[in-house]
Parts: sequence; structure tokens; C-alpha cells
Amino acid sequence: MNRSILSLAAIALAAASAAAQQANPQAEPNNDDVRTLNIRINDPRPLAAAAMELEQRHGTLISYEDPAYANPADLKNVGAEVRRGFENVPAEHVPALWIPKGGALNFAYQASRATGKPISDADTLQAMLDAHLAAGNAGGFRAVRSGPMIHLIPSSITNEAGISAPVAPVLDANITLARVSGPAVSGLEALCDSVTKATGVTVVPGTFPVNLFAKAAVDLRAENANARETLKALLAQLPGKFSWQLLYDPGLKFYALNIHSID
Repeated sequence: MNRSILSLAAIALAAASAAAQQANPQAEPNNDDVRTLNIRINDPRPLAAAAMELEQRHGTLISYEDPAYANPADLKNVGAEVRRGFENVPAEHVPALWIPKGGALNFAYQASRATGKPISDADTLQAMLDAHLAAGNAGGFRAVRSGPMIHLIPSSITNEAGISAPVAPVLDANITLARVSGPAVSGLEALCDSVTKATGVTVVPGTFPVNLFAKAAVDLRAENANARETLKALLAQLPGKFSWQLLYDPGLKFYALNIHSID
């Protein structure tokens, strides 16, 4: 599939998800040292949106990976809502644009009044995962800490037959990457190509800080190394803090790797 077409689709995928996000922070006093914070999300990818909200509030690095959505009950066609130039065309004739159906995600966690940080990252993430499960949102996930980062990794998804089945996370794959010494964008493209080769699932760069990735130099190589850790190693060479979301397009059946900075 043409990389430029996938890149445009990746940007549209990220925009469609971001446009639907609603996060409403609320705080309630608890005691002198602790306060209770709430996150309320309604989004095509509620867990991804909640992770982004926690990152923005507290600076915690939380990566996210989609499962490969396959069951029609987990999907929504938004083609008629977002495609331009089809205003006078019956909805059934507008080219489809499939995204996860998504839903609501509401949970509370405790934060320190002194630092503003969660009292416990583990408890906060568990509250989020419990709320995701209780809401009946698509996909099972687990939270795994790796150094300063927490990874939200898919563990199950409802398949086309309507049966919950385990998934093989794309970034769990081991990859081999010939040395890349040059702009970060070259390292990102090479990493995506290596994951595609290792898994048979197309992964392309999605949205990322274009100017920085064009100018910042990296030195990257991998020999039968975990893709997730290799991506961490790439981002660690850049100035600032960065995280990612690996989003699946259920219509075109590919993944877009979106990189974002954390202030």
C-alpha cells in the first residue's frame, strides 16, 4: 500500500479520535495531604484518551497500543460525518471511514496536594483499567511499567465471530534493525518497517513533531530486540519527553504510530 496514502489516513485517524475526546477534570477535597481527582472521557478510544489526559496533567509517560479491532459491534462508520464533498450524497453512498465505536470512561484517583502527582501510579492505572472493563469498552488491557514509562498493552479483543480472543501486541515483536545514524525521522521509518516485517502487520509513522524529527540526530540499531524497547531508545535520544500511541485503522487494517511530547 502506498506510504503517502497510509500517512494521510493515519492523520485522519488521529484527527477523528481527537475530535471526539471530552475530558472533564474535577477535584474534591479529601484531607490535608490528599485530594481526589476525576477523569471523565467519551471517546472512540477512551483508554487512549484517559492516558493522554493523565500525561498532560501529571507528566507521567503512558504509551498506548490499540488491539486490532475486528468485530462490527466495536466499530462505527463516520464517513458521512467527516468526509467533505458528500453533503448532498445519501449516507449509504459515502465512502466508509471506520473507527472504534468507543464509549465512556469515568474513574477517580488520589493525588498529593503538595506535588500534584498521583499518590500511586499503579493504583491510578488499575482504577482506569477497572473502569474500562466495567464500562464494557472494547478490548482487554494490561499496564506494564518499564523504567519511567507505563505501557498500556492490549491483551484481548472480540473477534469477527464475537468471541473474546487473546491478541499478540504488535510492539511485543522482536525486530532487527540495521544501524540508522541520521535524522530521527529516518530512525522512526526504519523502526516501523522493521515491525511490519517482523509481524506481517503494516505499521507506518503517523503524527509526530516533524521539524524536530527532521533535525534531531539519532543513532539506532537493534538485533532481535523488543520493538517497544527499541522505540523507547529512539525517543530517549531526543530533547524533551516523548510518548506514543499506536492506533489501528480497522478499515484499511494498518497501524499508525503517533508520537507526542509531554511538557
